[in-house]
Amino acid sequence: MTTPGGLLAWGQAGNYDAIEDRMVVTALAGREGLVAAPALRPLGGLTVGVGPWLGIVSCGDRTLAVVGARDEQQQDVPAGGAQPRTDVLWADIDPDAGTWQGRLYPAGGEAGRLGVLLATIAVPAGANSAAQMELIPGPAGGGAGGGLLSYTVNNAAGNRNNVYTWEQATGFASVVSNPVDLLPGRWYRIRIFATSVTWESGTSLECRIGVGSRQATQGQNAAIMMRGANISFRGNGRTSFGSCEHIFQRPPGLPVQSYLFEGRIWAHISGTYRMGSNSGHGDYVSLSVEDLGGGT
Repeated sequence: MTTPGGLLAWGQAGNYDAIEDRMVVTALAGREGLVAAPALRPLGGLTVGVGPWLGIVSCGDRTLAVVGARDEQQQDVPAGGAQPRTDVLWADIDPDAGTWQGRLYPAGGEAGRLGVLLATIAVPAGANSAAQMELIPGPAGGGAGGGLLSYTVNNAAGNRNNVYTWEQATGFASVVSNPVDLLPGRWYRIRIFATSVTWESGTSLECRIGVGSRQATQGQNAAIMMRGANISFRGNGRTSFGSCEHIFQRPPGLPVQSYLFEGRIWAHISGTYRMGSNSGHGDYVSLSVEDLGGGT
């Protein structure tokens, strides 16, 4: 009897080498970071209990590996000094040896190292026990998938706006995302879509629409525009739609950082406009943030 057949994806029978193993992980996972973050608790003295965790890490050769621990382990933390400090607990990996090792670094000292962030530890000045420290698990968000990270809307259609720059277009002239943790090496898409912007009055008959970003700890005035586009109108009282999107990669080697993204609409030079008009077209202005996948 003749039947179809072929090789498995990694192209060999029986056991296979570590590099092929990691290639399979890369094909199936695609996303770096913690899949499940460890639970943290103070033990006796300066010892922290680090619970089970699971992560996907870059091996520096365009492949990914699975790393983690199934049991609680212990990490000693140096006592606080004269000034408060922040440490990070980082899982350093050695792809050739197939091993990982937890190490403490000063905040930022882990940049550029292969591995994954397990925890951030805020150590007050003079702290002499783990119970006095703030134990913050690393952000979980690795593993397969990605997709929509944030979707927010602005339905304040009746508010008339007369702002003329990105910097002025805050409040009713904007829509802000939920906080998003950006992971190193990942690609993201930010998109604003306005279904029915209405030009109220003025001779320029144009609006600008754009997207930008700021760190989650910063105010709206700190947002920097990333991309912009035009919206044109046929006359006063006329309605049009507009959209703008920006695709970017979080550079590999940078730490995980939380950001807020913004979409804004403003008049060109002069005039008055509304973010939307009364219609049955759904949300007037929406802002979406998507994770498009890894870029190993």
